[in-house]
Order: sequence, then structure tokens, then C-alpha cells
Amino acid sequence: MTEEKSQMDTDRRRVPRRKEPTLVRFEGDNFSIYSRALDVSDRGAFLATHYLLDPGTAIQLHFLETPGGEVTTSARVVRTTTRTTERGEISIGLGVEFVDEDSTAV
Repeated sequence: MTEEKSQMDTDRRRVPRRKEPTLVRFEGDNFSIYSRALDVSDRGAFLATHYLLDPGTAIQLHFLETPGGEVTTSARVVRTTTRTTERGEISIGLGVEFVDEDSTAV
């Protein structure tokens, strides 16, 4: 059932996601947090973090391990979630949506 549910979740996604964890920093008015983006698409990402923010919170998201150097984009928190990874590990974090038009450079 878990494998079937995972496949259904994947099929519902509007755009494919890259499952390559990468170091990121996300910032707001009074915080700067280092984390890992566990998966990234052209529209958003999942950030593994215990620093949870309310949906709608605007952040600056810095991808620190891209081939051309650091890439920064504006994003908005769309959900706070707990999920199980493909390896069965529990991951707590933020689902974010990119708001910059040129976020596909990530």
C-alpha cells in the first residue's frame, strides 16, 4: 500500500521533481537557516527543517551547490509537513513555491 500511495503522489504532481538533496539557506526578516532541499521542481521545493513557518510566509531561498555558483530566488511557504522519504525516514519541513519568473535556473 505504501508503494502504491507513493506512486499516486508522484502521478499527481504537476511537474517532475529532482530528488537530489542540495544545501540551501532560507531567509526572512529575522532569520537565516541552513537546510537541505530534498527535492526540487521548476515550481518549488521541499526543505527539510525543524524551523517551521506559517503558510504564506515570504522567504529568499539560496541554492548553495549549483554548478554555476549560488542561485537565489524568492519563494513562499505553501505548507508545513511531515512526510516519509523513499527510504522510510521521517522528514519534517516546508513545501515552498517559487515566485520568481526565472526560478528554472535552479
